[in-house]
Amino acid sequence: MVEKMELKLKISKDNIITFEQLLSFLKEINEKAKFTFSKDKITINTMNSSVSLASFVNLKPEIYSEYVCDTDTTFCLDIKYLDKIFKSAKGTDLIMTFDSKVGNMIEYSNKKFTFELYDVEESFNKEFKIKYNNNSTILSEEIKEVLSDMKIVIGEDDSAQFNMSENNLNVIVQNDMGGSKKYTYDFQKAKIKNDEEIKSFFGRYMLKNVEKAFPSYFNEFKISFNKEYPMQVVYEKDNILVTTVIAPLVSND
Repeated sequence: MVEKMELKLKISKDNIITFEQLLSFLKEINEKAKFTFSKDKITINTMNSSVSLASFVNLKPEIYSEYVCDTDTTFCLDIKYLDKIFKSAKGTDLIMTFDSKVGNMIEYSNKKFTFELYDVEESFNKEFKIKYNNNSTILSEEIKEVLSDMKIVIGEDDSAQFNMSENNLNVIVQNDMGGSKKYTYDFQKAKIKNDEEIKSFFGRYMLKNVEKAFPSYFNEFKISFNKEYPMQVVYEKDNILVTTVIAPLVSND
C-alpha cells in the first residue's frame, strides 16, 4: 500500500446501474478484485479460487464524471460489500475517496460508508497467456439456450466438446463409457469466423464457469476458441470492456 495518495472517483447517476451490474458479475467469480489506478485509466482483475475462470475489466474514461489520481496504486476491494452500496445508490451520483490518513469513503445522497483496502493476493498477480486465433459474435439469447440445454444433458462424469463452423455451434457430449451425442445449434444471427476446427472440452464442473462468463444483462458476446486456451468471452457495454477467460493457461514464472 502507498502511504500517501490522492485518489478520487466520481460516478454519475447515468452510469451507476452499469457499474453495479459489473460488480454483480465480478462477485460471482470472487468476493474480492484487484483494482489498478493510474493517471489515465482504471482496470479491475479477478479470478476464482481454482484459477479456472478469470476476468479482466477496462473502464473507459466516459464511465466516470470525475477522476483524480496522483500516484499509480494497486489494491484489492471487497466486491460483495461494494455491490450492496452501489445497489442502494441507483439514481444518484456516487463519489469514492481514497485517503490513507482519514480513511476511505463512499458518499451519495448525504450518506457515507467506509470501506477497507486489502493487500493484493498472490493469485491475482499471476500472468495469463492469452492468444486466440478466431472471433465469433453470438447474441445473448442464443448462447443462453445452449447453456440451459447443457445443464440437462451433461451428467456428473460427462464432458462437453465445443466447436464452431459456419453459423453452427456444435456441442458433443461424451460419457465415461466412450459414448457420445452431438447437439448442433444454428445461429442465424451470429457472425462466426473460424479458420480451423477448434475443440474445447468442459466437464460439468467447468460448465458452471462457462455459464458465469455470460452475464444476462449483456446482449452480445464475442466468443473465441483455441486449442490451448479453451474459451475467451469479450463483451462491451456503456464504456466497460470485459474479457473473461475460461480455463486460462497460467504462467508459473
